[in-house]
Amino acid sequence: MAKINKNKNNYQSDTETSKNYKEIDLLQNLNFAVSCTDIKLTKNKNFLISSGTYKPSVKIHDLNNLSFHLERNLDCEIIKIQPLEDNHQKLALLRTDKRIEFHAKYGKHETTNIDFFPRDIIFNRNTSELFIIGKKILPLNLEDGRFETPIDIEAESIDINPKHPLIGCTNSESLFFIDNRTKTHIKSLSYTNPTNIQFSNNGINFIISTDNKIIEHDLRSTNPLNELTHNNITNIKYHNNKIISTSKETINLYNNHELELQITDKNINKIENIEGIIAVGYDTGEIKTYYSELLGRIPQWCTFVENVM
Repeated sequence: MAKINKNKNNYQSDTETSKNYKEIDLLQNLNFAVSCTDIKLTKNKNFLISSGTYKPSVKIHDLNNLSFHLERNLDCEIIKIQPLEDNHQKLALLRTDKRIEFHAKYGKHETTNIDFFPRDIIFNRNTSELFIIGKKILPLNLEDGRFETPIDIEAESIDINPKHPLIGCTNSESLFFIDNRTKTHIKSLSYTNPTNIQFSNNGINFIISTDNKIIEHDLRSTNPLNELTHNNITNIKYHNNKIISTSKETINLYNNHELELQITDKNINKIENIEGIIAVGYDTGEIKTYYSELLGRIPQWCTFVENVM
């Protein structure tokens, strides 16, 4: 049975329209002993996949049934979880030891070695390519089962445009774009230590982060649409038409360029948003779930939460 911590009220704002958030205990066996390293929601929004230590493992929870589905113990700590299908059955797991581990419905399928220390991976469903980034960008064609010619550009973050054959990346000096059809570099913009990039669902807007700013752009213009301030940013993402940014101490939600909600805590590492619920993974191994109507509606699988809020 889910629990609602009604006394949870860390959000303070000077605006009259601001509203609180609540911590909700929805899922059992969600935490890890030492740290949570990643959280992912499957595209069909039916499964929550998480990784952590110690010992290294990956857990899968069935959201429709609010149940623990399975846990697989691993040989190495995971940096990134990348689902390869709409559900949880095929996964690519980026490890800390220059390897990518592939899982199928029955468990571990194969492990592939990489000749450099990768920082991130992302899957292009349209081309069946897994992009591995670090000192270079290495496409792995999963349909053909082979590595393609690497792109000789260092990258620290990556995102794929959902509407156009365009890849966006950042490194310590610039934001740059790659044509996914030809795998060629087509444009760069200089920034001071850009750390993350994400495209919006409309395929036109995108956001990047530096240490203390979120900058929103339109692909059709070199001038920024907006700049937001948030110190020590670790991650950014679009949430519907809003923007979420995180640091180790805060999760900020921006709407129409204004701070609308702030969740404060310590040791925040990873987040994943599920409509009006946000799952937060901590360096301590905890995974907490919060609800705010400012994030969106309550998912269908836990509408009973409305009766106890």
